[in-house]
Amino acid sequence: MIDLFLAATFLALLSVAMLGGVMLSVISSIGLVAIAAIVIFSEAHPPVALLVFGWMILTVISGLILRRLRKENPSKQSWVIPIFLAGGQFVIATTLLWGGLMASDAEASPALRAASLYPVVAGIGAVLPETSDLSYPPPAAPGPQDDGAEPARPIDWAAATAFDGIIARTLTGTVQAAERAPLAFEADGRIEEITVEIGDAFRRGDVLARLDDTTFRNTLAERRAALVEAEARHVEAEQDLARQRSLFERGVVAEARLEAAQATMNTTISRLEIARTGVQQAEDRLDDAALLAPYDGSVAARYAEPAQTVASGAPVFEVQGESAGLQIAITVPEALISQLEVGSEHPARLLNGSNVALLAVVHDIGTRANSASGFPVTLTITAAQGPIRAGMSAEVELRLPRPNRGDEAMVSVPMNAILPHDGTTYVAFVFDPASDTLTRRAVSLSGYEGDFALIGDGLKDGDIVATRGLSFLRDGMPVSLRGFGIARYDF
Repeated sequence: MIDLFLAATFLALLSVAMLGGVMLSVISSIGLVAIAAIVIFSEAHPPVALLVFGWMILTVISGLILRRLRKENPSKQSWVIPIFLAGGQFVIATTLLWGGLMASDAEASPALRAASLYPVVAGIGAVLPETSDLSYPPPAAPGPQDDGAEPARPIDWAAATAFDGIIARTLTGTVQAAERAPLAFEADGRIEEITVEIGDAFRRGDVLARLDDTTFRNTLAERRAALVEAEARHVEAEQDLARQRSLFERGVVAEARLEAAQATMNTTISRLEIARTGVQQAEDRLDDAALLAPYDGSVAARYAEPAQTVASGAPVFEVQGESAGLQIAITVPEALISQLEVGSEHPARLLNGSNVALLAVVHDIGTRANSASGFPVTLTITAAQGPIRAGMSAEVELRLPRPNRGDEAMVSVPMNAILPHDGTTYVAFVFDPASDTLTRRAVSLSGYEGDFALIGDGLKDGDIVATRGLSFLRDGMPVSLRGFGIARYDF
């Protein structure tokens, strides 16, 4: 019935607004009469029929008025009044009929009565007699009127966890070999040969580089010749001493001659020892022309090239051993150094993108700060879940006991899970799984640890707290935990 009435009303509106003539107004009225007859014969009550007939009469009168206005003022502005007049008729008639019918509908009534336009409709309908088809109950307050239940709001959440009294501090360091050293020649000279490159592995005793040993060989030959001469002189002095002793015993020579032979003998002995030492030194110098590997390992760096002249003690290689394992060198701030102990174990990971997990034990702690940043600390890597090489960057998570903790039991929650209340106290919104609602709870803040707040009172281990939008939450609000339940996808 409403659809038919709106169709007829639209026809009348179109005819009156566009032409404003009596003929089309009469045609529209005839259509409305037909609709009214349908309303009457469909057992509608008199108020409905009266509205329809009232609309019909109003349409005819409007057509006459519009025709007269168009004759007196045929300009384009004369179209404005017909359009507003016809539109007003349409709004008033359809609103009264639709409002009365829909307000009588038990299902549509709550939403309609809460509409902002309904009070006007109810005020006009109050002067009409009440029937079962048309009724205008009083307006209702806006808001959900179906069952009074507030929809659950999804929230981000986190679970409170017991704080074990261990604080974590992350420091960055460098992986290095436990056995590492710069290698240099013990003699000056020109490099004749280098047998290894950077990254090459070697065994203990392998020749890594060699100096030009021509000078060393010449020196050795000279020292050996001097040794032969010293030995000959020693033999000669020894023989002379024996002859002088025999003559002295027979009384042929004086005692002074024997003493002179003994002195000569002692001199040759000293010169013989010097010659032998010189040969040994020359042999050692010749051996120093070859740079040998001190242990099994690999070449980490190379500082010289063949044909280059190097001084004694100038580094030629930097090598690292394999048998002693790898270490991580870090610098610990002085505020934490007193809490760190040798032998304590700490997790670590590589920073090369692989995130290889490591386990390291504190090997030694420096007794003197190496810079304004802190003290040098070395940790030995005891386990690695992936490949690792010296020179890589690593991140060590130092797990240290929290000082002055006492016996206070605390739980940790994300910092955005607590809301300042009055400047000195804080509140958290705790999820109640029995009612799926939030409970506003006062908590005591004992401190911070990284991105977490330490709660001394008000929360217990396992409590679920909201972590976002706390300013918009309230006590008793129905919520759902984001990430739990049935997943919904929009396509």
